Amino acid sequence: MVKLCAGVVFVFLALPLVPSSVDMAGAIEFYGRGEYQKAIDTLTRGAAASLDSPERRLWIAKAYLQLRQWDGAIGELQRAAELEGSNCMLHLWLGRAYGRKASHASLLSAFGLAKKVRAEFELAQSLCPENHRVRFDLLSYYLEAPDFLGGGKDKARREADEIAGLDPRLGYAARAVLATRDKNWDLARNELIQAVRSFPDNAEAHADLADFYYRRGDFAAAASSAHEALKLRNAYPKAQLILAASHIEMRRDVAAAVRSLEALSAGPLLDDDPPFAEVFYELGRGYTAFGRMPDAIRALESALRFNPEHAGAKSALAEVRRLP
Repeated sequence: MVKLCAGVVFVFLALPLVPSSVDMAGAIEFYGRGEYQKAIDTLTRGAAASLDSPERRLWIAKAYLQLRQWDGAIGELQRAAELEGSNCMLHLWLGRAYGRKASHASLLSAFGLAKKVRAEFELAQSLCPENHRVRFDLLSYYLEAPDFLGGGKDKARREADEIAGLDPRLGYAARAVLATRDKNWDLARNELIQAVRSFPDNAEAHADLADFYYRRGDFAAAASSAHEALKLRNAYPKAQLILAASHIEMRRDVAAAVRSLEALSAGPLLDDDPPFAEVFYELGRGYTAFGRMPDAIRALESALRFNPEHAGAKSALAEVRRLP
């Protein structure tokens, strides 16, 4: 399921558009449908290729990241940051790109890349200290990295305090991240419940609570919280995914869950939304519950095309293929 905090999960950016001769809208449309190579092709051919724009390079880099081409993404973001060094979001994404590469590198290489992650995140924070996405990524780094790479729980707690000062609702989410890291499930749940009580009209607060319940195996509570989020925001892919996945787990309204997932799988899904791999994985599980095994195989294979390392999809596909 989708992680509670921003982590290294990708977010949608609305930077100023480059000149209209570039089909930026078309590239973003391809991106939203999961057609990442087509997005790259749109921005690297014809008139687009002649415009050295930070936004153009950012979208190319994001598509490379989705295609797991880490070096391509890093190169684009380095050039984009050279063009507009004061843009904190470019440094944030460069840090994320280094992080993705580090997670697939040898131990020695990963150490060097981790230092670059921290440097880019901290630079991004210095450039836009009020940006909560930057601060959540930095919080995640501090929680995950060892002390000798600049991590540490004390730094993470300070970051959570800064987030709370900027946005009290997000402060609850940040403290829940800290509690979850310590496996203090009661404290994490209480933080998220308090967020809902304090901000009952905030769909994200309900979705965060739904996500927590799903991860803890309380599918009825997850479905209830996701439903509350959808009452506040009808088109909310994160809540739609959690609601559908919870119903599949409970074998309740599976037909409606499958229809919802089929619609999600068509896109658009951007950086704040669940990844296509997760949507197709849950869709495969829904088809399996219906006994639609050929459809389940296709959906699970699609999940693995988007993310070859998706353990759940690997296991589910192997199980479906073993069935008579």
